[in-house]
Amino acid sequence: MSSRLLWAYPSDFRRRYGDELLATMAEVSGGRAPGLAARAHLVAAGVRQRFRVPLRPWAILAAVLAMVAVGAAGAAGGRWLGWQTGADVPSRDGMRALTDSMGVYWPELYDQRTAMGGPSAWAIANGPEIDDRARAALTADGWRITAYTTVSSAILTDVSTEPFASVPARNVMFEAAKDGLALRGDSLTGAGRTSLRVDVVADEAWAVRPFTVGGLALGALVGWLVAVALISRVRRGDRSHRRLAAARTAVVFTAGAVPVFELYRVFVRTLTYDSAAANPTYVLEGQAPAALLVAGTSIALLALAALVLVADRGSRGASAPAPSAA
Repeated sequence: MSSRLLWAYPSDFRRRYGDELLATMAEVSGGRAPGLAARAHLVAAGVRQRFRVPLRPWAILAAVLAMVAVGAAGAAGGRWLGWQTGADVPSRDGMRALTDSMGVYWPELYDQRTAMGGPSAWAIANGPEIDDRARAALTADGWRITAYTTVSSAILTDVSTEPFASVPARNVMFEAAKDGLALRGDSLTGAGRTSLRVDVVADEAWAVRPFTVGGLALGALVGWLVAVALISRVRRGDRSHRRLAAARTAVVFTAGAVPVFELYRVFVRTLTYDSAAANPTYVLEGQAPAALLVAGTSIALLALAALVLVADRGSRGASAPAPSAA
């Protein structure tokens, strides 16, 4: 009888009990190939074995925490993958060419991401007083103008007088769209100078939210399965290996607490982000320092690698009672 019938069981289980299971099946079936119902039963039993965790508080807690942690990483990966289906914002050269066409040169250029993770590009430039060229420049570059407002205003030149001295100014505010991108900008012209800001943001890609949720679910599933496999190996080790494994597990979850918390903050902000808001949100308030996130993630990964080594060494040559096939 082929060992391929046991493919649904964990590899470690197949190595330890595969021959015994096959012999039992051959005896029950009289040497004939198992029918569809028997095959379905084997698959179901193998899947249950992959998800089965010992009914001990520490084991259940470790599996749940692994599910939460890897789920957070999966959500982050899903969000990144979702944005790969969206539009690319102009490069720095593209933003520079756009401000040049509006008559304001040598801009300060910035790359940023919204709180939802979408790409954006900024350009801030100052130059001599010029006529309004934004409408013509945007139209020539293929943008579809959706809003364009010109307002007369004033620029203060001397605040020591009563009333304050000022000169007339012109404030232009505009919005445009093109190929999955949204552009917002404004310029202020007066007192011999023009200040310009242009902000280009990618529209929300259709896949971002579903991929983020799907990544969370897939990550949680992987986290549980990995935890079950490690717990099975740790249990077969001696007491010293189990203590080492417990210490390393504590380090993994302690060091990873802040990075995982931040990943869930990003997850919530992604699902609740208002893409139709007048101005995009760029910075998550209260975000943990980058150094703390990098340090916590690095320590957690190193401790996880050490945990895998301890579990593997402790399980070699050890024996465990055979669980049932179903």
